[in-house]
Amino acid sequence: MPVAESTIAATDLTPLIGARIDADAGTLLSGSHAAQIRALLAATGVLVFPAAALSDDQQIAVTATLGTPAHENNGTLGPDGKPQAIYKVDAAQDDQHAIRRLRNNFLWHLDGSMHDVPILASILSAKRIAPAGGQTEWANSCAAFAALPVEEQAELA
Repeated sequence: MPVAESTIAATDLTPLIGARIDADAGTLLSGSHAAQIRALLAATGVLVFPAAALSDDQQIAVTATLGTPAHENNGTLGPDGKPQAIYKVDAAQDDQHAIRRLRNNFLWHLDGSMHDVPILASILSAKRIAPAGGQTEWANSCAAFAALPVEEQAELA
């Protein structure tokens, strides 16, 4: 008798973008929900995992369950001389080049635009939360396009 595949519960964050998944690190590391997570990402555009509390190594491992990881391609190599598996965003760092790059990303930007093949997703992990401000915001360009008048959609298409 086949065993029914378990699912993880997802709660929509807004009608147009985002879902919350209350799965812990062990559940995500198992990879058993990778297909469901990818489907939810495709449907909602953004997923939030507030209960995961992943270490850097765990984040890399979870990423590998979802597909082929795309290392950071920003021209800054890691200590091993290879592209970084994780790009640490830290406004307190003592690297003027990195600080200038962070300042340039305060407005809207698209992660992975420097790759030959666009990345599927960016995976963020907050290690320290700013006491004020510091929000990461997301936009659903598919919903924005769908909300345009048909004539404008046709012009843009």
